[in-house]
Amino acid sequence: MSESDKINKNISKRFSEFFKTVGLTQDEFAKRISVARSNISSWKTGAHGISGSALKAMEHEFKLNSLWLLSGEGKMLLTEKEISNEEQAKTAWKSLVKSQKNPKLRRLLDLLSDSTLSDDQIDALEKTIRAMKH
Repeated sequence: MSESDKINKNISKRFSEFFKTVGLTQDEFAKRISVARSNISSWKTGAHGISGSALKAMEHEFKLNSLWLLSGEGKMLLTEKEISNEEQAKTAWKSLVKSQKNPKLRRLLDLLSDSTLSDDQIDALEKTIRAMKH
């Protein structure tokens, strides 16, 4: 068995465990993540891989930890705090990408990241910036 086959087998085992934990029928599960019911069987047996869009839908709909599904690391389901941290990381990444295109924004982010501002000062800056957007 190739390394790729072993990985796929482990993913299908974890998906089967996750599916059982969710406790829905294949039809109900498929509808919730907008895929064909036949995909569920294919994922459980390892006949087909799980698409990125289906993985994202399971993260959103059922709080699936995709790292756990793909590698076995961590817990099966994300906590609210982990979801919040992930959303914050996505926002930070988007800001970083935007800053690469805008040198002035980049300078501002560099200034803020190197500062020793208190939480109250950061809150005040956030309020000021939000007010400028309107």
